[in-house]
Amino acid sequence: MSCRFDQDLLQDYLEKNCDPLTEIFIVEHLKVCRSCRQELAELKALYWDLQELKTKDVAIPAELEKVKNEVLQKVGAAEETTEKVWPKVAKMSGLIWHTTTLFCDFIPGVKGSKSLLKMGLGKLQLK
Repeated sequence: MSCRFDQDLLQDYLEKNCDPLTEIFIVEHLKVCRSCRQELAELKALYWDLQELKTKDVAIPAELEKVKNEVLQKVGAAEETTEKVWPKVAKMSGLIWHTTTLFCDFIPGVKGSKSLLKMGLGKLQLK
């Protein structure tokens, strides 16, 4: 994109999170900037797709209950003290957090998610 316009403003405009003066500024800019109009069209398409996904019911696989029971058995079978279990739980939570937030790199307006995640996970004392 050749325009130096703040792309976060386009996201705010799309989500109606900007004040009236900023909205006028954005509308006027969009009249003259083709690349920002194209970017806004792409953001709208993504926004509509995400809205559509929010309304869909997601079927939970039947094998999820089996996996849950296996995990609970393994955790229970270990019979470790709380001092030994919690660092493992924290590490597993960190890994789960990392994998579930990978999609943030693909959301418009979210910048530096990996560095924020590393900074947050770096504060955990994992063994």
